[in-house]
Amino acid sequence: MNLGKIDSLSLIIQQADEHDSLLGVMSRVAVDTFIQKHSLTKINRNQLVDKITQNIHNQIAALIYEQEEHIKKTNSTLEQEVNCSRNQRRIEQKYLQERIKSPESSS
Repeated sequence: MNLGKIDSLSLIIQQADEHDSLLGVMSRVAVDTFIQKHSLTKINRNQLVDKITQNIHNQIAALIYEQEEHIKKTNSTLEQEVNCSRNQRRIEQKYLQERIKSPESSS
């Protein structure tokens, strides 16, 4: 995987908590389609969207992490950029995790 692919994956998970983020939109569309198709009116939509968003975010972040490890081995000058990118993703992952735990997300 090259830097362009890592950048593309990073864009997908960028600001996942925002209503108009790519990942948020994809999660909401999938959940809404599923709920409508199966008539699951008692499902907590917001909580399900948050969980799916967090899960996808974590999986993409793990993919990026693996690729960054490879990049760090081949180009040590990018190590600081990789570390900054990782710190930002950790913050976003922590926020998404806390959002699922908080009662406001289930409203």
